[in-house]
Amino acid sequence: MKNNIISENRLLQLDPSWLLRICFALQSPTTSITYFFMLPTGNTFLRVADNYMLLYLLLAYTFAIAFMILLPRSVLWVARIAIIVALLTTVIMFLPLNEGVIVVAYCLLICSSNFIIALQACILINLFSKEAAIRSICLVYLLSLGISLFLDLNIATMSLPLFRVFAISIILCWLYFHWSIPANIWPTYARKKDRLVPPHMIFAGIYLIVGLGCVLTLFGVSVAVHLEILAVLFISIMLTSVVLYALWRHGGINPFRTGAVVVSMGTLGFAVLIMSIYIPVLSIPACILIGASIPSTGIGAYFGGVFLMERYPSRFIAPIIVTIALLSLVANYLIAELFADNVHLIYATYLFIAAILATAYFALLPYLVYAMPDKLVATHEEEAETKLTLKPDNFMTYALDKITGQEMRLAELIVQGYSTAEMANIMKLAESTIKSYRKSLYSKLDIHSRWDLLRLAERYQAK
Repeated sequence: MKNNIISENRLLQLDPSWLLRICFALQSPTTSITYFFMLPTGNTFLRVADNYMLLYLLLAYTFAIAFMILLPRSVLWVARIAIIVALLTTVIMFLPLNEGVIVVAYCLLICSSNFIIALQACILINLFSKEAAIRSICLVYLLSLGISLFLDLNIATMSLPLFRVFAISIILCWLYFHWSIPANIWPTYARKKDRLVPPHMIFAGIYLIVGLGCVLTLFGVSVAVHLEILAVLFISIMLTSVVLYALWRHGGINPFRTGAVVVSMGTLGFAVLIMSIYIPVLSIPACILIGASIPSTGIGAYFGGVFLMERYPSRFIAPIIVTIALLSLVANYLIAELFADNVHLIYATYLFIAAILATAYFALLPYLVYAMPDKLVATHEEEAETKLTLKPDNFMTYALDKITGQEMRLAELIVQGYSTAEMANIMKLAESTIKSYRKSLYSKLDIHSRWDLLRLAERYQAK
């Protein structure tokens, strides 16, 4: 039954055309574009409404999460309605109306845009393939940041009619993308009777990289804005996106394989940032390092989310990912408010949080690398298989004749990230029996921990 659900869901996965991917990628800057309405229209009173930005984000993301959980099959229709609201409010922003109407339109535009961006994560995770997710997120980094840089450099001199056409065109592309996705297609979620037992290590690792990606992005942007070198951060992100895409497209290397390097770079960037307080010139390399770490975590978050939906389809995967993003937004806001007058504490807090998350990520990285090998393209028969097979010839030759079938199955479950209780549930054995099998397995392979088993499995998986 569980194989049928997974196979049927994979048949529904979308690989949008390049035109649709471009429309998808243009959505990210929609919220940022609203900030620029203040300049061409001269409506400085919008800055007052802008003080409640966190409230708008909380409302938008909370409603989006509720829709994802309660009415997941209606997500596309709700997104289409929200886009129409965003389009109407954008038009209203340019009309010669009184300040009160403009402010209401501005608030609605902010809420609707963020609401759609949250739903977008749900659409991608539920409907896109892993390959489509990587391509789309790389385009998001390239196009959305490229547009933001263009606006930042030219907004002061851009004419009002041109800006109007530009802003409305972005939202029309948004509308085209959502209307091109079939509204009647949605995956089937697993039920208890399907007996899918999700490995907690894999879930923890993917949710952790979501949080790490959000923290690096939000903290990095906050620092770059404060130092007035946002362009440096954006260019670093864009260049790294190109490199990561090339590694995946031509080298077959998935985002988790490069994760250890780029996450280390991000953590190092925050350490250099603290040094820049005393040596200001170091602020530029700090932003470069932080920017270089952002695409890998962002791509890995969506890549991992799609992987979870493929193997363990649940209505809660996308809502949890969006909730983590929301909590990161709140944390960034609180840090900025609490330590507004002490840049030393802000930078130290950024470093501390990034280092804690990075350390936990490194601990779970072996499970992610093994669970999601570099080769993404599989045959239909391989895709229908829900477990990752650790074949007997992957183990040391001297131990092959000694390992029993149960011990081999246990080894498969260990490297997939299952806990002792989860393995007992799957194998229908007592936890004490699982521990006994595990001790025997480790003894026969001359290893001492699951980390040793992971290294062994990964080494022979590559052969």
